[in-house]
Amino acid sequence: MSDQEQSADNSAPLSRQTSQQQSAAGATSNSSNRFRFSFRKKTQKSAVVKRDSEDLTMKCSFITRSQTEQLFAELTGELGMTLEQLLEHGGLSAALAFTRIYPREALARAGAALVCCGPGDNGGYGLACAKYLKIFGYKLTLFYPKTPSKPAYRQLLNQCEKLDIPFLSYMPGDVQVLQHNYGLIIDALFGWTFQLPVKPDLAGVFGKLCDTTVPIVSIDVPSGWEADKPPSGSQQLRPDSLISLFLPKRCSLEFAVRRHYLAGRIIPVSMATKLGLRAPAGARRTPAASLWL
Repeated sequence: MSDQEQSADNSAPLSRQTSQQQSAAGATSNSSNRFRFSFRKKTQKSAVVKRDSEDLTMKCSFITRSQTEQLFAELTGELGMTLEQLLEHGGLSAALAFTRIYPREALARAGAALVCCGPGDNGGYGLACAKYLKIFGYKLTLFYPKTPSKPAYRQLLNQCEKLDIPFLSYMPGDVQVLQHNYGLIIDALFGWTFQLPVKPDLAGVFGKLCDTTVPIVSIDVPSGWEADKPPSGSQQLRPDSLISLFLPKRCSLEFAVRRHYLAGRIIPVSMATKLGLRAPAGARRTPAASLWL
């Protein structure tokens, strides 16, 4: 990706398939043209992820929950950004990164996307992402079971309704329904503030996402993951792709993902220096195979 391409959407992939992986993925696509991907053997993948993670941490900070809190305090304090601006910027950046991972023509063959939004800020990013994907011509449905608690969420919800995006008020009871009706799921249920256990009112939804074979792309943090560490327990969401916002969270170092993009890169150098963080300034190929910053 050239620096000119990078400036267009302010997002860059943290990981990308090698040509060998791409060929393998293409060979495994089924007759329904849904997204299906193949990966290296577990032992090989673990070694590659460890090496690549070590390389990435030299170029970009993978931040903890505490560091994320400090960062957002600076963004809304010193930089003077409002929640509405952060949601719009994060949602638009995620949508633009999404268009690179899943071109509209490819997704059109696989079927509509289901955008699952939770009650917090990550759900707000999901609403904003859905709004822009609809404007970009994607076919999608929104799952948003909660009454918005903040004006910023209500505004985004109203905009999605005005764009005639269809809504689901409940998740289908049978996971086969998801697999029949949707070619991809965008996960925006829980964000970096999430802590186990999953609340009972969303436990069923989370369970369906864990059980489905429909490919999932998560926004910022895979649902069910705490920002500082990989998940534990019997139910674990393992999305196909991840779009981190602002800076990747520490948990994603343990995440073997087909594609990992960093979107919403608005952190000034002075702010990164003040907080002791490393924020990537542009898209550059790293020495490790198939990783980009």
